Amino acid sequence: MQNTRTILLAVVIGSALLWMYNCGGSTTVSRSTIPYRFHATWKLIEDISGEVSGVYKISLSARAVVLEIRHLDEQPFQQRYTVQNVDYTTYKDSYGGSMVVAYVDPDDADKDPKRFEIWFGETEKLRVSEIVPTGWGEDRWFEVGEFVRGDP
Repeated sequence: MQNTRTILLAVVIGSALLWMYNCGGSTTVSRSTIPYRFHATWKLIEDISGEVSGVYKISLSARAVVLEIRHLDEQPFQQRYTVQNVDYTTYKDSYGGSMVVAYVDPDDADKDPKRFEIWFGETEKLRVSEIVPTGWGEDRWFEVGEFVRGDP
């Protein structure tokens, strides 16, 4: 009887561990380009006031990030960057995930790269945060906003 309980307990624990291993988990791949799925111009979902200050459009292509920036009393302007590295994370049995895009100014490629973390799912919407190093070993995430695919 004791042997049966031990075997049953071992089978239950083994099954639970196997289930946890197969159900969870994510895969991260480092690549040098942004996946084709995201090649587009992404427009900020504006708030009710409509007063956008900061990044209001992000254009993504394989090797470039173009930020369109607007300040309240100034003309909009563009900043173009070269993609240096993309850490692309997906979750098992899901279309959702995130990617950390490291990008540099092509005229000053020797500087440390800037980074965005872009969260995506099944919808045509991206949630973007800028990752800023603090200099004390830990990075800070600043919400840039939610973006949808489309032109102005």
